[in-house]
Amino acid sequence: MVNCEFQNIGCGGVSLGGGNRLTLEKAGNYIRQCEFTNCGRLDYSYKAPVNIDGVGNLIQHCQFNTCPATAIYIHGNEHVIEYNVIERACTFMDDQGAVYLGRDPSEFGNIIRYNFFKEIGNIGTTVAVYYDDGASGTLLYGNVFYKAGTRSVLIGGGHYNTVENNIFIQSPVAIHLDNRFASWAKNSIVAGGIFEVRLNAVNYLKPPYVNRYPELTNFFKDNPAVPKENVFRNNVFVHVQRVYDGKKEWGPAENENYITNQDIGFENDTALNFNLKADALIFRKLPDFKSIPFYAIGRKR
Repeated sequence: MVNCEFQNIGCGGVSLGGGNRLTLEKAGNYIRQCEFTNCGRLDYSYKAPVNIDGVGNLIQHCQFNTCPATAIYIHGNEHVIEYNVIERACTFMDDQGAVYLGRDPSEFGNIIRYNFFKEIGNIGTTVAVYYDDGASGTLLYGNVFYKAGTRSVLIGGGHYNTVENNIFIQSPVAIHLDNRFASWAKNSIVAGGIFEVRLNAVNYLKPPYVNRYPELTNFFKDNPAVPKENVFRNNVFVHVQRVYDGKKEWGPAENENYITNQDIGFENDTALNFNLKADALIFRKLPDFKSIPFYAIGRKR
């Protein structure tokens, strides 16, 4: 699907699937250069402008404008969400994410990179990228978050997630991480619970899962109630009230990220141009930080 526009939709927008979750064969289906405006007017919850599932699909160079809840709802494996602008999502619903995935730890391998999350809703728990209820094995790389919800990233008890090389600007809380499976969500990880059912449904102890995602092999033996192997590195936090909400042993190493209330070298942050100058301060303060291709993000007509 290329260069389509969706406006004032009552319920959702596009359901993009394909691929085989048992064999991890990729579909290669895609949505490119599309624009979604005011979708989900009548049915708000989990009826996103784009619902993506299966294996190996792509959402690229799209513009999402003003939706009451989630903009992109992810199920499945090895999808790529890149170069999109997501603006004013989650304006009406609480406990929502502009990009949302969760409640199935077998859904490894998804990549969310080079997106601009702008002015996400700020009522209750509103999140730019929401790893709900054990979402694991996802890479969040090279994104820019500007006033992106009450929590820009929320990881609800998941494992093996990497949050790297992102810029967070003017967030109340940049990253939240909790251990919900040690308390109110513990029934999900008991024998016969929903996690065992969903992992067994894809034969996670056999190829290709055991080869592609070896981290899953000892999922239940490694005490899934405690979040582990979540990596936070080379991120930049500018005018962020609270960088991290969670236990220290679960979270980011302070010396691998940069926190400041100063200009880090944006071309024109007043105009929301978050391209970095060639001599930007951040490249000296965080030498491993890679420039984000902000100029390439969004729909290109």
